[in-house]
Amino acid sequence: MTHAARQTVRIPLPGPTATTATATATDGRESGEERVVPVERVAKPWGHEEIYAAVEGRYVGKVLHLTAGAELSLQSHVAKDETVAVQSGRIRIDHGPDADHLRSVTLEPGDCLRIPPHVVHRMSADVDSVVLETSTARPGWRTDVVRLADRYGRAGTTLP
Repeated sequence: MTHAARQTVRIPLPGPTATTATATATDGRESGEERVVPVERVAKPWGHEEIYAAVEGRYVGKVLHLTAGAELSLQSHVAKDETVAVQSGRIRIDHGPDADHLRSVTLEPGDCLRIPPHVVHRMSADVDSVVLETSTARPGWRTDVVRLADRYGRAGTTLP
């Protein structure tokens, strides 16, 4: 995998001081306390996800890329508390206390929805969509999924 050369981006900060923060991207080398690493791309049958932040025991940040007509598993999580926001496209989320009592909500760019632990849910995309997901990251977060149904044959598994 090739990484771009070092880039520095100045980010304006809000407030009366008109200062900037500097975010530096490198090829994975460490410099002082800063360590920049590549975003992790995970192939999924419904598209792919990019994990851009994974702080074990604290939080995870992902960008989900769903292809039109795609559908994620009908699932729940034991500990994971997540919030999703649509950046582009349009998605539907079916959610409820169990598989027999789901309600649907449509999310468009700028909309977000919190999905607490144990809530049964499924996301589907009407059109190609980009969804931002932020969640808790208790130890074992990568396998904290209870798949009740899955059109791609992953029901009952923790497979990507």
